[in-house]
Amino acid sequence: MGVSGDRRLWIAAVKPPIYNSVLVPILVGSSTAKFDGYAVDVTFSLKLAVAAILLLTWCNISNDVFDSMTGVDEDKKESYVKVTGSFWGCLIASKICLIVSMYMFWSFSSKLDDSRIITQLIASAVIAYLYQGPPFRLSYKGVGEILTFFAFGPVGTPVFYYFQAPRSQATSTLIVCSILVGITTSMILFGSHFHQVEQDFKSGKMSPIVRLGTTRGSQVLLASTVMCYLLVFTFSLLGVLPLSSILCTLVAVPLARSMLTLVINHHSEPEKIRPLKMFVAKFHLVFHLCVSASLLTGQVRAL
Repeated sequence: MGVSGDRRLWIAAVKPPIYNSVLVPILVGSSTAKFDGYAVDVTFSLKLAVAAILLLTWCNISNDVFDSMTGVDEDKKESYVKVTGSFWGCLIASKICLIVSMYMFWSFSSKLDDSRIITQLIASAVIAYLYQGPPFRLSYKGVGEILTFFAFGPVGTPVFYYFQAPRSQATSTLIVCSILVGITTSMILFGSHFHQVEQDFKSGKMSPIVRLGTTRGSQVLLASTVMCYLLVFTFSLLGVLPLSSILCTLVAVPLARSMLTLVINHHSEPEKIRPLKMFVAKFHLVFHLCVSASLLTGQVRAL
C-alpha cells in the first residue's frame, strides 16, 4: 500500500469528525452556563477540550483493541490494531491517554471544590468501558446507544457546565440541552451500524440494526431527528431555551435532509451507506453550534 493509502487508513482510524462528540458537550455546557448568567473562561474551556480529546482517544483505540479480540473488526481495515500492527502498542497507548486525561480533569476539578465534577467524569469513563470492555461488552447486547446517551448527555454535558459554574444547581435549560446532546451523540453510533450488519451478526454483536433491520433503523433515525426539533420548538416556546433556538437550528436542516435521504434510500446497501456516520456527525456538530449560538446571544435567563 502506498503512502497515500496509509494516510487514508490513518485518517479513517482516527475518525476526526467523531471528536465532535466530546467538543459538543464542552460547547453546550459552557454556553448554557453563560445563558444562566455565569462567567465563562474560554482559555479554561480549551484546556478541557484537550483532556476530553484524550479521553475519547482512549475510547477509540481501546474499542479497536477489544474488537480485535472478538473478530468483529475482521473486515475493518481502518482499525488502529490493523493500521499499526501492534495489539499491545495500541492497548498501552489507550491506557496512557486515559491516565493523562483523568489526571488533567482531576487537577482542574480539585481547585473548584465540587465533587460532582470528578464523580460524573468517572461515571462517564465507566460507562464507556462497559460499552465495549470485557467481560461486559454491553454494546454487543444492543444497548450501546443507551450508554452513549447517558455518557455524553445527562452525565457528561453537566460536567462542563459545573466546570464554569461550580456548586451551582442544574437548571431546566441544562437538562434539556444535555438530553439533546445525548440523543444526537447516540445517533452517530446508531448510524455506524448500517454498513456492517452482516459482520456484526456473524460475530454475535446484536447491534440495534441487527435487531431492528435497516428499514426500521432508518425510521428510528428519522424519528430521532424529528424529536430533536420538537424538543427545541417546545422548550423554546416554554422559555427554557431562547426563542432564537428555533430559527438557529433551521440552519442544520439541509444536513438533516442529506443524512435522512441517504439512510432512507440506501439503508440496505453497505458500501453506499458507509458514510452515514459522518453525515450524522456533521448534523450533530452544526445542530449544537446553532443551539449554543442561541444560548450565547440570548437574553441571560434569571435564575
